[in-house]
Amino acid sequence: MKDKKQYYTKEAYLGNTEIITFVNGKEEFSDIVSDYNVEGYTECLRTMGYVYGYPVVDIEAKKKRIEELEKELEYAKQDYEDAHNNPIKNN
Repeated sequence: MKDKKQYYTKEAYLGNTEIITFVNGKEEFSDIVSDYNVEGYTECLRTMGYVYGYPVVDIEAKKKRIEELEKELEYAKQDYEDAHNNPIKNN
């Protein structure tokens, strides 16, 4: 069976990115590289069969944020409708 190789990136500190690799779901290693080296580093990983993966924690956090933004959008739409239907006109 072929190994499942994945990697993902996250900000390490100013001007640097952490690149974390996994094989079959287990962390293999991580490196911190300068931001200007990320593209070359990840290109090397891709040539070795790695694909970009998305951590479940990140996906769940993004899903929650989307839900929050959708609620805010609904409130904003309602505020707009209320203002549109009940304007205060100055004479």
